[in-house]
Amino acid sequence: MRQTAAIGIVLLSLLAVPGLAAQPTFIPDRAPIGAQVMVTGAGLDAAGVTVTFAAAGGGRLPAPVRMRAAALLEIVVPIGAVSGEARLLAGNTTIESFAFTVTPQPPLVKSATLVVASQSHDILKEPAGPFVALPSGITYVADRGHHQIRAVLPSGAVQLSAGTGKAGFVDGPAATAQFRDPRAVALDRARNRLYIADSGNHVIRLLTLDGVVSTFAGSGRGEDRDGSGRDAGFKEPSGLTIDQDGNLYVADTGNDKIRRVTPAGVVTTVAGAGRTGLANGPALQALFKKPQGIAIGTDGVLYVADSGNHVLRRIADGLVTTFAGTGHPGSVDGPAVNAEFKDPAGLTLNDAGEILLADSGNHQVRRIAAGVVSTVAGNGKPGLIDGTVLTNVQYKQPSGIAVEGAIFIADTNNDAIRILYPSVVLTDLYPRTGDPNGGEALRIFGAGFVPGQTRVLFGSTDIAVTYVSSTQLVVVTPPGTIGTRDITVITPGGSARLDGGFEFAAPF
Repeated sequence: MRQTAAIGIVLLSLLAVPGLAAQPTFIPDRAPIGAQVMVTGAGLDAAGVTVTFAAAGGGRLPAPVRMRAAALLEIVVPIGAVSGEARLLAGNTTIESFAFTVTPQPPLVKSATLVVASQSHDILKEPAGPFVALPSGITYVADRGHHQIRAVLPSGAVQLSAGTGKAGFVDGPAATAQFRDPRAVALDRARNRLYIADSGNHVIRLLTLDGVVSTFAGSGRGEDRDGSGRDAGFKEPSGLTIDQDGNLYVADTGNDKIRRVTPAGVVTTVAGAGRTGLANGPALQALFKKPQGIAIGTDGVLYVADSGNHVLRRIADGLVTTFAGTGHPGSVDGPAVNAEFKDPAGLTLNDAGEILLADSGNHQVRRIAAGVVSTVAGNGKPGLIDGTVLTNVQYKQPSGIAVEGAIFIADTNNDAIRILYPSVVLTDLYPRTGDPNGGEALRIFGAGFVPGQTRVLFGSTDIAVTYVSSTQLVVVTPPGTIGTRDITVITPGGSARLDGGFEFAAPF
């Protein structure tokens, strides 16, 4: 108790430092689950300073911290938070309370095609496993049919990242390296590594930013063996995901297993007995059938698209369970245990912890939220149709999916990358006033922002944008005259404006 009281006294005294706000502020005061929000004040870097949100049933949830400084605490609205009181605490002592509203995720409003091959332009062939890099918005794609790794720019232009285009197994400079039927990519942002599930070669490859391809793990012989580096064995690996510590998880499709590879290249089996089947229980005794997609939550729980069994599996605390799907191939929405899928392939998690799934055999994109399965887009017929009525959209065996503001889909048998755009919401700015000389960082809060495809108008001036997340942008104010300016955010999903949101004020 003495330590808690002392922390509170220190924080309160720091909040009174001249030049800093005596009262903490919470910006914005409404946002969806997973959004980045901030607390301003002083002394926010003191030991024991935290923020909690209201939870269902009257409990409290701590907010993950993204950045901490004396005058600024940047946090994330935690999964499970509900509208109610957010609290700034020093130890167990509440320093300030804020009314906070948890808003829904912005609705999806538009389907568009980013890039598609044609008879005259064989630009992609059976793309799979997209991964969106930040803040550029470049989508890395395993171009299966061309045995290459491609980078698709937000403009739709396609660039070669690695591979000659001929099937083979060659390490070295990206331009001369060779792959065979690569099926997924995953970017380790902390280490600047692009991992590649080189399925036809039965290995995990590594592409570094200096343009060199190497074999990270796997012997290349289509084996089932734990070990280190090239002493380990995979068989047709096809799904990748990375945890917060840089561990790579692999859907080892041909071995009916889930594997983990440390940043040092040590391979172990996480789940699967190595026989085809559908059995839950202790992870190493569980059975899978051609698992493809894999994703990991912030809590370390693994989710697997068990394609051959037409179900989704969950791996947590050493146990495997079936959490969605009956095992019968079909397209049925509703409670997860009664829902039906057909050859589910790629999956990912959005910031709210919802699962988004490329339901390949049904030619649809599905969502699992709060234990309920729904169809996001796709009428179930193979084809290539975009538009604003998502029930009319058509795909053709989509096999990969990624989410970063928008939903990016590898529409495999259409040789295309498709996008589902959300509407745009604009909620707040920080700061709200600034020097007419400009040059100040301005944070813009909202939802539905898309990397590489978001514009900001400062008044009528189009200014450069730095994408932070789907709920936060940063711009630098241009010089101007004293007065207010509208702030407008524009994406392919629409636009939103704060009338007179920013003011150029005379300096004190």
